[in-house]
Amino acid sequence: MARKKNKKTKKTAPKSMSRLAPDPKDEAATLALYRWYVVTIEKILLEAYATSPEKSDEFVKVLRAAITKLYAAGKRPGDMAADGCDEGYECCDGMCAPMCGV
Repeated sequence: MARKKNKKTKKTAPKSMSRLAPDPKDEAATLALYRWYVVTIEKILLEAYATSPEKSDEFVKVLRAAITKLYAAGKRPGDMAADGCDEGYECCDGMCAPMCGV
């Protein structure tokens, strides 16, 4: 028996996502949470592209805006000394990174 097609509904984030918050005391859990967000964004992007490939330019604009905001949020205020980063990282324009220029 063929399934009935549902009317299109606007997808929103599940209510359970609002309870998710990084825990500065638990670095592993915080990084896992961030990874979950990244994977969720990737899933939504791929589904959106598969559904509406003609909106590719719009998807790129959204992603670029998100990257710009994350970069700005991650910067430390003022001048950060090169030794302000953990071992294995270097200061790259106010953010700690494994290497600059990537």
